[in-house]
Amino acid sequence: MNCPICNCSKIDKIREIKSDVFDDSRLYKNIVILKCSRCGHVFNKLTKKDIDSLMIYYNEEYAPSNLSYSCGDRPGSDTKDAGKRYKQLYAFLSRYITKKSKILDVGCAMGGFLRFLRKKGYENLYGIDPIKEYVNASDNENIKVGDVSSVPFESNSFDVVILDQVLEHVFDLKLALSEIKRVLIYGGLCCVSVPNEQQYDDVYFYLMKEHVQHFNYLGLKRLANLNGFEVINNNKTKSKMIGTMDLPNLSVILKPSGTTYCWGIGREFMYKYANTRLKNLSLTLVDDTPEKQKQTFKGMRVYSSDVLQYSSKDSFLIITASMHKNELIKKAKRIGYRGEIIEI
Repeated sequence: MNCPICNCSKIDKIREIKSDVFDDSRLYKNIVILKCSRCGHVFNKLTKKDIDSLMIYYNEEYAPSNLSYSCGDRPGSDTKDAGKRYKQLYAFLSRYITKKSKILDVGCAMGGFLRFLRKKGYENLYGIDPIKEYVNASDNENIKVGDVSSVPFESNSFDVVILDQVLEHVFDLKLALSEIKRVLIYGGLCCVSVPNEQQYDDVYFYLMKEHVQHFNYLGLKRLANLNGFEVINNNKTKSKMIGTMDLPNLSVILKPSGTTYCWGIGREFMYKYANTRLKNLSLTLVDDTPEKQKQTFKGMRVYSSDVLQYSSKDSFLIITASMHKNELIKKAKRIGYRGEIIEI
């Protein structure tokens, strides 16, 4: 496995924990913890079979277990412990939202935080969760089945996207942040809250096998920077999770930074992506061929050049169709592109 944040192949095994499971469970057994030698990110070693089994586990084991449990900070619930965590998250987020903000809660489970916000007077609220049982239990028509790797909403739809206790479950972090950026309006923000790896109990949080990423602040910041976001605020809290166990929370507010556009998604782009550092960047793909706009590349959709009108002064436009570079540069300027133009 390469590092989910920086894609480095130099990975060290730092811990192996023997652990069993219920009979017939889909959950993998032993836990192998890896650490990237370049950026220091900590994550679980998973095979394709482990990942496929985890997706089944969420629906067949994880959700039924949580739905049958009435205490603790259950996903998307209205328990006392969950309510205290919602208050902490709202105290951090509230300065960035208004009553008119269109808000999407990704991984909202049964919609507990959305209900919390509605009681505060917010009305333009939406949620998605990959687990159908949670969506059915929410009894909210604005909550639908979906996940962060394929958000079922149009581009430029939301003022704020929330990922509360979600990113630690995500396998493809680059695809997730690409989708978040896609559905945010220009100037929109993302609020991420995850367990803080620097404050883990010695073993307990590693035993939560569904948590496959283990973040500290520097890791979240590096992930944001490599995928076209910048951290504009951060916060650390603790909340009651279950029994005597506290959940150490790390929260950040992310703002899309200067976008990197690639114009010309053809043979030259494919070659340059495979052989240069383009593959390490968060890209907005641009091509005016309608057929290409129906396709995706590495989970990224292809936009028409109209998207350039929303560029900022700190954006970069990389012309990857060199045979058409003069024509494309002139067109970019006509559209009103504001950033720097680069030829590679």
